[in-house]
Amino acid sequence: MSPAKTKSLSQILMANMLLVATVSCVLIGCLWVIQETYRFNADVVAMRDSMISARKQRMKEQVDSATAYLQFMRRQAEARTRTVIRERVHEAHRIATHLYDRYKDTKSRAELEAMVRETLRPIRFNNGRGYFFATRLDGIEQLCAACADLENTDLSDLQDTRGAYVIRDMVRLVEKDGEGFSSYTWGKPDAPGRDYVKISFVKLFEPFNWFLGAGEYLDDVEEDLKREALQWIQDIRYEGGGYVFAGSWDGTSLSGPAVGRNMYGTTDRNGVRIVQEMIEVSRNGGGFVSYVMPKLEGQRPEPKISYAAGLPEWQWYIGTGLYIDDIERGIAEYRRRSTTELMYSIAKIFGSMLFLWLAVFVLVARINRKTRGMLAAFSQFFNRSAHDQREISTADLTVQEFRDLADSANSMLAERRAAEEALREKSEELEGYFTLSLDLLCIANTRGEFVRLNPEWEKILGYPTADLEGRSFLELVHPDDKEATLAAVRALSGQQELSIFENRYRCADGSYRWISWRSRPKGNLIYAAARDITDRKRTEEELRRSEARLKDIFDTMPNGYYLSTRDGRFVDVNPAFVRMLGYSSREELLQVDIPRDIYVEPQEREHYIEESLNPEFLSTDFPESYRLKTKDGRIIQVEDNSRYIRDAQGNILYHEGICRDVTEREMAEEMLKASEATFRNIVQASPMGIHLYRLDSDDRLIFVGANPAADRLLGVDNSQFIGKTIEEAFPRLGNTEIPLRYRRAARDGESWQTEQIDYADGRVAGAFEVYVFQMSPGNAAVLFNEITARKQAEDDRQQLQLQLIHAQKMESVGRLAGGVAHDFNNMLGVILGHTELALQGLNPTHPLYGSMQNIRKAAERSADLTRQLLAFARKQTVAPKVLSLNETVNGMLDMLRRLIGEDINLIWIPGPNTGTVKIDPSQIDQILVNLCVNARDAIGDTGRITIETGRAFVDRDYCQRHADATPGEYVVLIVRDNGCGMDAEALSHLFEPFFTSKPVGKGTGLGLATVYGIIRQNNGFIEVESETGKGTVFRIYLPRHSSGLEHKTELPAEPTALGDETILLVEDEPMILDMTREVLTGLGYTVLSATTPAEAIRIAREHADGIDLLLTDVILPEMNGPDLARNLSGSHPGLRLLFMSGYTADAIAHHGVLEEGVHFIQKPFSTSALAIKVREVLDQETVPGDGRVP
Repeated sequence: MSPAKTKSLSQILMANMLLVATVSCVLIGCLWVIQETYRFNADVVAMRDSMISARKQRMKEQVDSATAYLQFMRRQAEARTRTVIRERVHEAHRIATHLYDRYKDTKSRAELEAMVRETLRPIRFNNGRGYFFATRLDGIEQLCAACADLENTDLSDLQDTRGAYVIRDMVRLVEKDGEGFSSYTWGKPDAPGRDYVKISFVKLFEPFNWFLGAGEYLDDVEEDLKREALQWIQDIRYEGGGYVFAGSWDGTSLSGPAVGRNMYGTTDRNGVRIVQEMIEVSRNGGGFVSYVMPKLEGQRPEPKISYAAGLPEWQWYIGTGLYIDDIERGIAEYRRRSTTELMYSIAKIFGSMLFLWLAVFVLVARINRKTRGMLAAFSQFFNRSAHDQREISTADLTVQEFRDLADSANSMLAERRAAEEALREKSEELEGYFTLSLDLLCIANTRGEFVRLNPEWEKILGYPTADLEGRSFLELVHPDDKEATLAAVRALSGQQELSIFENRYRCADGSYRWISWRSRPKGNLIYAAARDITDRKRTEEELRRSEARLKDIFDTMPNGYYLSTRDGRFVDVNPAFVRMLGYSSREELLQVDIPRDIYVEPQEREHYIEESLNPEFLSTDFPESYRLKTKDGRIIQVEDNSRYIRDAQGNILYHEGICRDVTEREMAEEMLKASEATFRNIVQASPMGIHLYRLDSDDRLIFVGANPAADRLLGVDNSQFIGKTIEEAFPRLGNTEIPLRYRRAARDGESWQTEQIDYADGRVAGAFEVYVFQMSPGNAAVLFNEITARKQAEDDRQQLQLQLIHAQKMESVGRLAGGVAHDFNNMLGVILGHTELALQGLNPTHPLYGSMQNIRKAAERSADLTRQLLAFARKQTVAPKVLSLNETVNGMLDMLRRLIGEDINLIWIPGPNTGTVKIDPSQIDQILVNLCVNARDAIGDTGRITIETGRAFVDRDYCQRHADATPGEYVVLIVRDNGCGMDAEALSHLFEPFFTSKPVGKGTGLGLATVYGIIRQNNGFIEVESETGKGTVFRIYLPRHSSGLEHKTELPAEPTALGDETILLVEDEPMILDMTREVLTGLGYTVLSATTPAEAIRIAREHADGIDLLLTDVILPEMNGPDLARNLSGSHPGLRLLFMSGYTADAIAHHGVLEEGVHFIQKPFSTSALAIKVREVLDQETVPGDGRVP
């Protein structure tokens, strides 16, 4: 049995006192910790509830604020809409008033109405939905820009879906108040049904007994408002990445991370139907929803609380939310602070326990004081024994046990002195070997740490040995050697001796040195001797690399290598030599007999050897050239650099040489000599100019020569340029790509050809075609021809071809338009005339009265379209006046500003002394209205339109570049805008009829075609400059007129329509003839009618003194109207003439421009227009003998 453990009295007392103190501290500490933990948990719960409550209240306030703002926006929508349409109608009223005031003295009622209609028709607003309508007070629709099929229709009985009479209510409103709002249901363009609520504003236009109006659909306004609201919601952001989201009650997400998706069925991982619950609480006045956020882009899938409230009018819910973990982070911070306080409390407990331990220590010290003296002697002995071997004295020990222990200690001390002496002598001997050895000596442990190193380590690695001892040697081992080193350490740990092991160690300067080891393990230590073998390793590696390089050179060198014996056998050859002689392998070539198989004649080898042994041959550095025979019998010429290898006695052992096949080179040299002679002859005789250049090392391109043709083509002596750079010889080429192209040809062999060199510098001038190519590396030849005349002819031909194509195209379209207008106007004349005759005979209460009015309006609308076609075709019949362009434009500015709106700035820059032009004033109005409306549509929102005038002189050079121009003096009208501009494709079709880039229903495509026709009709031309995103500029050139302004002639306010004169009516269309005769007869005139010119001449002869007016169609069979008038003018002096036509075909007007004094009425015409025009012609004084025949 083991002896029982004993304890001293002091130990027993110490243990008991510490036990009591420990138990007391533990009990007190536990109660304290429990109390602090309970208080901490209660505080955390209270804080969480407080933070969640505050955040919920804030979310509710944010959502309630958003819904209140949206309600406010929705309530203001109708008021805002009423303001917009009222301002637009007032604008339309101002435009119509301006047009009426400006042209009421020069235009008929029908022309004025058509002008107002066509001016208001293209105007759009409210994102293109808004348009103008006009209705006569009797209910006849005059203008409906979005529903042209209703124009000229009686809408008095039109009712909306609620039974209200829409037009009647508007008539009553304007008759009573002059203007006001009207609400009704109406159809929408491109939408089914007629039950869309619409608000319209109407205003009376007294000159025509019309009311003008515009409207807006409430659902369209509401849709605009919804889009505006969603944009406002999407822009709301607040701290912490918070946002407001919106959705519809059908589950569609309107904003937020899932915008555009239907989230109605979305559930979180706990089964909560998130969107359905939000819809439910929003229907019930608002509430909170707790859920786990689904995986959406930009959102983390964590628990979340959201508040949602409803917008019942739109069936939307509006909400915002917060992540629960945002609150938990605040609670975590509070928990951290509380934990610090708790640790402080625990520290106080440990302080109390320490105080108790100190009290116990003081008590035990008093008890131990009596026994300390006896123990002190032993303590001093053992403390002294490490450095002092004096024995312990037993005289002072009174206890037997302590005396026996002292005797044993003295005996042990004597034995230790003897062992230490022997060990010291041995250690001194080993220390000498260890310190003085030139090898690297090391003691390490099996953990891989240096224990001791001799001084040689510091010399090799550069580290102080003190820094390495105790450090892991694996830290210094090269990364590639660590695995092998670890394996070696494991082997040594298993007590296996390693004879040789090599690895690399890192030195203090960062380099690595190779170390070779011999190691032996002993217990946990490893004893090793090592040597630095870095130099040996480097030598071995360099030797391997050198051998590899020589092998690579030997195998890859392009020249052949051979080593042969004196008697004619190859010892070694390289692959190039094998290929040169046509053999399949090295081994095959080593077997051949050199004199017989390689030399053309066997004796040639002996002759070559004898020559090579000649001292004069040995003293030269030039290679020997001779012939060899390949395996297939070909004869090749080789150059050989060779030497003899001799033994110590000077005897020849081997013949070694490097040779190359120069057969092709010698052939090429011969061919080159012949080619150079041929090339020299070609260059001198070439009809093309040739320049030769050399590229220097500093990239300077030097002129080195030219042929005679170059002197002839350039007209200068090209020898003056020799030695100069290309930039010095031809300075105008310095800023072009040509020197770069020439350099590329000389340096890189990159050929180049062009016909686009136009050069002039005072010595040389012309257009040239050039071809440059590389003659040899660094040398280029330039071949050139002068093509000035040819290029000018090609440019002229191309320009004339483009002008011809354009002219033919526009002329063809014009003929088509004129022909259609002529036939169509004849048909419209019959329809319009008979309709008016029928209306005159019908009571307004008759059931057919309204239908006849609709027929008349449709005919008038069709006539407006044919007038636009005639304007494009330059067949519109006009009465030009000499006028000031500045004054005419200035008078239109107010109307144009109202037309384009307040958001676009109209700038007027009149040019000084522009002079006058001769043109129908209404055509200036048409040009400016069409160009300004186009500019307004191109600008969109806000922008600038500038109108300028000026003078220009056009010469023949300019006319060659512009197809429509003719030389002369012009007045220029410029209209520029900063709108969206046009691309090249749109510009190429700009003036074609019916071409438009606007959406369907937004334009007819006749606006710019009409402008083009008017300008060409007045012998002008137009230029257009435009670029996408940079706006458009129209420059209109009108011939400058030399005479002064014409004075405006006041027309009678109301010509008398009735009369009793005799009228000769000539018309080849029977229906038009009958209708016109009936109208004139009804006005009191005596009408003589004829369908052909021959019949008209016969009737005129029968009534030699009784015809006052000839009313004739312009286009007639046998002879035209003017020819008939000339025929009758001789027999009827003073005969008044009135021509009528749907298409004049230049018979009475040149490109539609009436000649001086010619009276004309355009088909189709109304009965009132005919009555007024006939009366006007009959009442005008004439000069006897002047028949007014064009």
